[in-house]
Amino acid sequence: MNSALAEFLVEQRLRAYPSYLLKLGYYLDGQPLVLYFYEIQKRFFEYLDLNYYFFANHPNSRVGVTEVEKFPYILIPFFIYGLYKLFDQKNYLYFISFFVLILCLSIKYENLADPILVYPFIIYAIYKSFTKK
Repeated sequence: MNSALAEFLVEQRLRAYPSYLLKLGYYLDGQPLVLYFYEIQKRFFEYLDLNYYFFANHPNSRVGVTEVEKFPYILIPFFIYGLYKLFDQKNYLYFISFFVLILCLSIKYENLADPILVYPFIIYAIYKSFTKK
């Protein structure tokens, strides 16, 4: 994030605090580390957005990027059922490794390019919906 935009966001957040809480507001919203955390949080939830994988990121289209549907939308019920089966089988290693990967991608990459590392997790969840165990 460029510095002018960061300064603008800090000013906007600090205006929300009353004058007697301005020092507290600075510690909560004015620190560069907090702003960096907000950026990581935004990217983390962009990676978890199912619109990106099943609906070509509609209605959150990005300027200058040709959005394509990674998986057919008909697979969403199978994906959700596969996640349910994985959770029901207490396969917590799947979820932990998935969230660690998403967190690492959120910290590393500035923009949501093409998170090809997430595809195997989605494919495995869809696969689990078709298996008996």
